[in-house]
Amino acid sequence: MENAKKSALKKALLIGFVFCFAYMLSYYVRKLLGLSRMDILSLGLLSENHLDIMQSVYLVMYAAGQLVNGIIGDFAPPKWMITIGFLLSGASIVIFPIAGIYWISILCFAVFGFGLSMLRGPMMKLITAGVEPQYARTICAFFSFFCSFSTFIATFFVTGLGWKNAFLVSGIIILVFAAFLFLFISVMEKKKAFALPEETEKKEVSVKEILKIFLLPNFVYFLLIGGICEIFGTTLSYWMPSFIQGYLSQSSDFAKIVTSVIALVTSVSSFMALLLYRLCKGKVKLVIFILFALSAACFALMLPIQNLWVQLFVFLIAMILTGIVSSTLWSIYIPSLGTTGHVSGANGVLDCAGYLFAAGANVLFSFIAGDAENPGWTRLILAWIIIAVLGCVLTVFKKDNQEDSKA
Repeated sequence: MENAKKSALKKALLIGFVFCFAYMLSYYVRKLLGLSRMDILSLGLLSENHLDIMQSVYLVMYAAGQLVNGIIGDFAPPKWMITIGFLLSGASIVIFPIAGIYWISILCFAVFGFGLSMLRGPMMKLITAGVEPQYARTICAFFSFFCSFSTFIATFFVTGLGWKNAFLVSGIIILVFAAFLFLFISVMEKKKAFALPEETEKKEVSVKEILKIFLLPNFVYFLLIGGICEIFGTTLSYWMPSFIQGYLSQSSDFAKIVTSVIALVTSVSSFMALLLYRLCKGKVKLVIFILFALSAACFALMLPIQNLWVQLFVFLIAMILTGIVSSTLWSIYIPSLGTTGHVSGANGVLDCAGYLFAAGANVLFSFIAGDAENPGWTRLILAWIIIAVLGCVLTVFKKDNQEDSKA
C-alpha cells in the first residue's frame, strides 16, 4: 500500500510538472500583447483601436475554439490536439512581429487564439485520467498560479528583449516544446499512465451526448461566475498597464513593473482557494459571496483614496479576491468532473463562456472609457464595482443542493 502511494505521487509529480510547464508557456505568451501595448503605440506601429481589435479577435477565436475543441476533446486523442495547438500558437506569434501588414496581424491573433484553445481541455482530460483527485486539484491550483505568474515572466521578456524579440523567442520556444510534449505523452501512453474510463473512450459523438455537459451539477452557475472572473482575470489585466499610467499617472516602466508584481502576488490565490475549500468543508457559496462583496468594496475604495500606494494595495486585494473565486472554478470544480467523461467538454464550454464575457467586456470598457487620449477611468472603476456586485447577486440566487460540497 505504501509503495502504491509513492508510485501514485511520483506519477502525479511527473505529469504535474510537465503539464504545469506547458500551461505556463501557453499562458505567458497571451500576456505579450498587453505588455507590449504602450511600446507599439509609442513607435507608431499600430493605433490603439487596432490593438483593441486584435485583442478582441484573439479573445473571440479563443472562446469559439474552446467551445469546439473542448467538446472534440471528449472524443478525440488528446495528444494530437495538444501538439497541434502548440504548433499553431507558436507559428502565429513568430509571424506576427515580422509580418508588417495589419490584416496578417489580425489573422495571426485569430490562429493564435484558436491554437491556444486546443490545450487546456485535453490536458485536463489526461490529468484527471492519470492522477488521483487530490493530486489533480493541486495540479490545477498550480495551473491557476501560473496564470498569474506568467505575467511576471512575460514582463521580463518584453522588458529585456523588446516587444519584437519577445514574440519571436517565445514562439520558437513553444514550437520546440510542442515536439517534446508529443514525445512525452507518447511514452506515458505506452506505459498506460493515463487510465481513461472505458466508457468515455467509446462514447459516440452526438448532440445528446454534448448537451449532457449542461446537466452537470452546478454547471450553469459556474459558467456565469467563470465569465465574471474572466473579465477581471483577462480584460482587466489587459487594461492594467494603461490604467496605472492613465488613472494613477505613472510612467510606462513603472506600470510594467507594478503589473508584473500584482500578477506575481495574485498567483497565490489558487492555493488560497484550496485552503478555503478545506476550511469551509466544500461549502463554497458563502465564501464566493463574501469574496465578491469584498472585491467590490476594494474597487470602491479606489475612488475616494488619493494615495498611490494605498490605491495599488486595495486594487491588489481586489484582484486576489476575484482570483480566489476563479481558482474555485478551475482548481476544484473542473477536477471534480473527471469521472463524468466530459471534463474536456465542460472545461471548453466554461472557458468559451469566460472569454466571450472577456471579449464583450473589452469592447464595453473601450466604450465606457470614451476618448482614448483621456479615458474615463472613474466610469471604468464603477463598472468593475457593478460586475463584482453581480457575482454576489448570482450567488445569492444559487440554489443549495447536495452537490455543493463537490464543487
